[in-house]
Amino acid sequence: MKKCYIISLITAVFLGMSFTADATVHMVTVQDFSFSPASMTVVVGDTVMWMWVNGTHTTTDTAIPIGANPWNANLNSSSMSFAYNVLVPGNYGYHCTIHPTLMMGGFNAVLSGISEVKLPPLFNWNISNNQLNIKLDLNSPSLVNIQLYDLLGKPIKTFIPLTNMAGTYSETFSIGNIQHGIYFLELIADDNKIVKKILIQ
Repeated sequence: MKKCYIISLITAVFLGMSFTADATVHMVTVQDFSFSPASMTVVVGDTVMWMWVNGTHTTTDTAIPIGANPWNANLNSSSMSFAYNVLVPGNYGYHCTIHPTLMMGGFNAVLSGISEVKLPPLFNWNISNNQLNIKLDLNSPSLVNIQLYDLLGKPIKTFIPLTNMAGTYSETFSIGNIQHGIYFLELIADDNKIVKKILIQ
């Protein structure tokens, strides 16, 4: 019953959209605390469409090219799809604001016939025993800088720059001398910037 309903919804969405001759719709399913696929390459003019399957989630941009439209859309049983028309080439990152450390994705938008634009990194963190643990998924070799800011935007701590080859990496940093409170953790990997709010307690 549920599958039939979702197929009907997809059909209705497709019929209600207009496309150019070369445009493609790229489907991303949202279920079980994941976006699938979590990364892909699209062409400027294409549409990325997130389709809800279960749970309560969002798709919210975390890193977009200059000039691109930001987005923040709920995905649940009352709002089962969201379509984003890609108009600017570059790297796009997004996550679910309800499950930010579990649900992340990204895509790179290229001009027709070009495929060398880099995907944004995927970035997770957690805190335990006065240690900041960071996990990076780098889609290409990147120079990574990580900095901690307070709520007023004042730099509190700069972590050692990391140069990594593409792949998954984990790094641990001491934060025992930092006062308890809310901070912003900024990661810059080449041209991509990702900012996350963290609580140190």
